[in-house]
Amino acid sequence: MSLDTLTIKDFRNIESLELKLSPGFNQITGPNGAGKTSILEAIYVLSRGRSFRSSDVRHQIRRQQPFFEVTARTDDNKVIGMRKSGSQVVARFNQQPVTRLSEIAEHLPVFAITPNSHQLLEGVPDIRRRFLDWGLFHVEHSYWKQIQLYNRILKQRNAALKMRDESARHWDQQLIDSAATITSLRDSFIEKINLEFQSVVSQLMGEMKVNLSYSPGWDSKHLQLLEALNNKLSLDQERGFTSVGPHRCDLKITNNNRSIKDTLSRGQQKVVAIALIVAQVVYISSVSQKRPVLLIDDIPSELDSKHLQSLISFLDRVDAQKVITSVQPVKELEEYESLLFHVEHGTS
Repeated sequence: MSLDTLTIKDFRNIESLELKLSPGFNQITGPNGAGKTSILEAIYVLSRGRSFRSSDVRHQIRRQQPFFEVTARTDDNKVIGMRKSGSQVVARFNQQPVTRLSEIAEHLPVFAITPNSHQLLEGVPDIRRRFLDWGLFHVEHSYWKQIQLYNRILKQRNAALKMRDESARHWDQQLIDSAATITSLRDSFIEKINLEFQSVVSQLMGEMKVNLSYSPGWDSKHLQLLEALNNKLSLDQERGFTSVGPHRCDLKITNNNRSIKDTLSRGQQKVVAIALIVAQVVYISSVSQKRPVLLIDDIPSELDSKHLQSLISFLDRVDAQKVITSVQPVKELEEYESLLFHVEHGTS
């Protein structure tokens, strides 16, 4: 689905705003501080329940207001709404209360390219794990339940480790069984999005070779997970947590078998991060009945004109709704059909 109408109230500096969006390209322009990024953030929060800017909801609520509201009507006439205060979240889908925010996320897959997207490459492994989890959530129905099961088992094993006795071993086989399922799903997902990733990299970076691979969270080339758990048991008992397993996995991104952090410039790494997010959008669009929403914040500051033209040309062929912010209209979009909005002080 695509967002048809978006209504935002009391979100950051936006008092009240309504936009009628295009299912294709949408440009939101205006001076710095006008509220362009806040519009993208509101869409992101509606889908994911959290912000890509700040974890403190108080920063998202307009000053001296008790809560914010974001409501969207989709092109198939479904209504999604969220009201959030400092202590409460109320979400609705088609006027019915939603008890789990994942119910909204299932219908509204939102992805964001922001000035901080390079953290997908440079940041801690947990950022890349969340990237994998979000993608798999939308294409593998069993995945989220398997992650929840694994986390429950892991919690029990960690509690046993803190007691420093042998009871932790009682959880090993359950952990291994769940880990095998998660590892298989993640490995397969990376293999599939790698095909899309290569296509995007080729479009943006020419002949440069950048590869994706999966590190499952232990030395799987030389050890089975049971062996790894046994080898780490004494150390894990001292620390009170399990140090190997899918919860320690990572997505490896390499150029000529070396980490791209060692071989590519900062600018090239930004392009790779963008290509990775776009590849995930392309894959989800192609294998599911969902139509993703791709948010792109201040893209002219992230890419030069040549790369920007290549990206927009590629995105024009992707079955997704695109919402792009910039200070001025993006000249590289002039030849494509798009809706243009201008915001000033939180109003359109």
